[in-house]
Amino acid sequence: MDFVEIPLNSFRYRFRRLTWREELQLPFTKTEDQRLTFLAHALADVSGFKIESKADAAKILAQLPPAIFWRIWILYRGGLPDDRFFSTEGLFKAPDQKAYIKRIVEEEQATEEQVDQATQQLESQFGVAEVREAQAVGSQLFAHAKKAGQLVKAQEG
Repeated sequence: MDFVEIPLNSFRYRFRRLTWREELQLPFTKTEDQRLTFLAHALADVSGFKIESKADAAKILAQLPPAIFWRIWILYRGGLPDDRFFSTEGLFKAPDQKAYIKRIVEEEQATEEQVDQATQQLESQFGVAEVREAQAVGSQLFAHAKKAGQLVKAQEG
């Protein structure tokens, strides 16, 4: 665990490094100095005497003059090791949403044109009434197969 040790007069104040989660969960109040709350949570011991509670640490730090308290704050923040930053590589880049939607619409239109051409060819070959009758029979077969559970859902992709 990282500690910052600050010698002051005949005392040695040892502060531990707070994790980012601890920093985010600190209970700051409007009336209290936020530096006091922060340092009270970080204070581990004074000259080897372990600090038992955050209230005790706040009492000890509140007794210091403001100028010394400010210097302790600066030394604590400056004495911490450098922050670590992480980066990621090889992230998935999603396609542009507008271009993707445009491609889907174009594919649907191409499919509809092919279906329309096939329907027109069948209508010219067999007549409109027979094509409509064949479509109705196909719909009935599909409905019966669906009720019987004989249809398997196709996997896309």
